Amino acid sequence: MARCISHFVLDMGDTLKKELSNIDKNNTEKVSQYISAREDCGAQSDNDEMLLEEILTNSELEVLSENEAHVFKDAITRLFYSERLKTDSAILPKRVIRSQLQRIDGMVILDTREKLRRNIGARIKNSTAYIMATLFNNICEHQSDLMVDSFLNSISTA
Repeated sequence: MARCISHFVLDMGDTLKKELSNIDKNNTEKVSQYISAREDCGAQSDNDEMLLEEILTNSELEVLSENEAHVFKDAITRLFYSERLKTDSAILPKRVIRSQLQRIDGMVILDTREKLRRNIGARIKNSTAYIMATLFNNICEHQSDLMVDSFLNSISTA
């Protein structure tokens, strides 16, 4: 898969294309690969933005106050663009992170907010990383919490 180059290089457009072709006119294949890589990165970026927007919509952030919604939106966005996430002894790749993010809904958001509120007295060095980790863990734990809830289990077996 093509690797995106920094936005500075990508934004240079036709000027860079001409400079590349002037460097080595006999090596048009490399220039073509570069241009193709640029186009792939643009399409990938559009797909990423659409997927992130879908995740944010499904997150139902409107259930929160404006400030809380902003914090959660930032945490979701940072998680979405993370190349990997270390959780316990596992290092999860981007595709797993994004897959989990697609499971967020308003209940996960509210539950995460409550878990964060229960730890208000805790000393946190990096609040953004803490919120990101709490949110991600809560996505994963949300269903398992329901599975081990004694009240819900008593209803389903009755």
